[in-house]
Amino acid sequence: MWFGIGPNKQAVFALPGNPVSALVCCRQYVIPALEKASSAMARPPEFASLSADITFKPDLTCFQPVRLISNAAGLVLAMPVKTNTSGDFTALSGTDGYVELAREQSHFAAGTAVFLYRW
Repeated sequence: MWFGIGPNKQAVFALPGNPVSALVCCRQYVIPALEKASSAMARPPEFASLSADITFKPDLTCFQPVRLISNAAGLVLAMPVKTNTSGDFTALSGTDGYVELAREQSHFAAGTAVFLYRW
């Protein structure tokens, strides 16, 4: 993704070409910027607990698609959904959003609280 200021001082966002990457970048960066620019109230952060272990090796922040369920204790659980690549848009059809997994870590145990972003 790229962000810059145009010749008339307008904000310019360039989203990636892969559909999943474009959707995540739009939800993660563009929508919050538009909300802030329009003086909308900031959304409070939302959290979920991972329902399963996740290991992510690349030294990158991972935006993992998830399906949400709740348990008997009233906790929101994020079930990871496997996708093939960032071009696998159809894999998102059964998801509710994604969770953000920090770059500094490669293993996330079930029960870990993570930031949740709904589509």
